[in-house]
Amino acid sequence: MKHTLTAILIATQIGTVSAQNFHDWDNPSRKFSVDNAQFQTTIIATDKVQQVCERESRNRGFSGFGYTVNSCAFWNDAKTQCTIVVPKNTSMHLLGHELLHCIKGNWH
Repeated sequence: MKHTLTAILIATQIGTVSAQNFHDWDNPSRKFSVDNAQFQTTIIATDKVQQVCERESRNRGFSGFGYTVNSCAFWNDAKTQCTIVVPKNTSMHLLGHELLHCIKGNWH
């Protein structure tokens, strides 16, 4: 089942910020900046997260994960569309974690 959530989010340097710039990443109360960008987010809720994440990775020219994942997020080439894959029965933490990848890039 595929759900689309249009999110107009304000972010700087989408997809370019690394873990070194987002200390204390596991603190759910940690504040971070969101400035100046808009993108659309597609959320795929599935019972086959690993399979869908591997497929999404390969469709984008990557080699898959090579380890077990419980969710994932990917940008399109233009960085206007972020796709998040989560289990059908998910949590705010898991969905928020992947949405933060859409906002901050590879932050961990």
